[in-house]
Amino acid sequence: MSDSTERCEAALAAMCGRRHCVLVGRGATALWMAYSMSNPAKRRVVLPGLICLSPLFTVKYADRLPLVADVEGDTATIDVVSVEKLLSGEHDVGAVVAVHLYGNTANVSALGDICARNGVLLIEDAAQALGGRYADGAPFGSRGDISVLSFGHTKILDAGGGGAFLTDSDELASRAREMASQLPGKPDGLADIQEIYRRMYYAVDDLAKVKPGATRMLAEFPDLFREMYLYAAENATADGIVRALGSLNDELAHRTELADLCVESLVDVPGITCLTTGGSGVTWRFTFRVASPVRQGLLERVRVEGYDISSWYPSIAGWVGEVGGQNEGGCPVASRLSAEVVNIWVNGQYSSDRVKELLALIRGFMSDHV
Repeated sequence: MSDSTERCEAALAAMCGRRHCVLVGRGATALWMAYSMSNPAKRRVVLPGLICLSPLFTVKYADRLPLVADVEGDTATIDVVSVEKLLSGEHDVGAVVAVHLYGNTANVSALGDICARNGVLLIEDAAQALGGRYADGAPFGSRGDISVLSFGHTKILDAGGGGAFLTDSDELASRAREMASQLPGKPDGLADIQEIYRRMYYAVDDLAKVKPGATRMLAEFPDLFREMYLYAAENATADGIVRALGSLNDELAHRTELADLCVESLVDVPGITCLTTGGSGVTWRFTFRVASPVRQGLLERVRVEGYDISSWYPSIAGWVGEVGGQNEGGCPVASRLSAEVVNIWVNGQYSSDRVKELLALIRGFMSDHV
């Protein structure tokens, strides 16, 4: 292990209150290692119904099968009742993934109790929530049997890549260290591969809107893009993360300031429902809900004016079967959120004045269309 990697791992472990940290090429790589730690005789991994596709695809690399739970309407994080129902009726579950989606606080305490009673591994995914804290002040990444961080594109600290596997277990850390030592290096032309993936994903998504069967093409994605998900960290990655950590507090303060502006401006707007972020957690992008008949027009209007806006994430409930998974109960909340979610940027590239201009644009659009 290089000095750079050792310094980085020590810094991340200290920040999250963990005994062990293993640095890898990206957060998805760390998730693959985490899935691989679950009991191989219990192949199901419970995922929240509203996430990006990386946690779903990397399940396959660990020779596991996804099982989808619904999410809570006010936070978009995995629903405890849905998880408990799945575990009571499904005896092939080896792991549950609690994602702090949009930086909102997943109920890891309750999930930890449920998983412990059922002999199930709990994985805390803080990829979108670096620096967040629970109501009691404990940092995100400090709970669960394993926790995962990410420093790639769009994350709270974009260090150009890198992910981390954290745990308090000597055994799990040793196994993760061995897996990391066998990873290939960062692939040549990674940016080109990622751009091809992006174009293919959006093409499938667009086609699926008119031909639902198009989602079967997703079954090929994990194999086609394996090299994009599983690779080792470089010394430059470790150095970049350590440097970026020095700006974390300023970045979080900036995002909080802009999120407060968003709440103040949008909370009373007819047709808009803000997802909760206050009290604990951290802001990834400011996320709110707009009824689906209005959302597409809002997205188009904002983009025409040159502002960043997105509608992440699609519900994986309708996609999971293509990669060998199961969707129990339809995940109605995840499906509804998928049709209504809007995200606006609050990172360091956006000033308070620019966000105020964007908020005025949103308010004006909603007053004309609701």
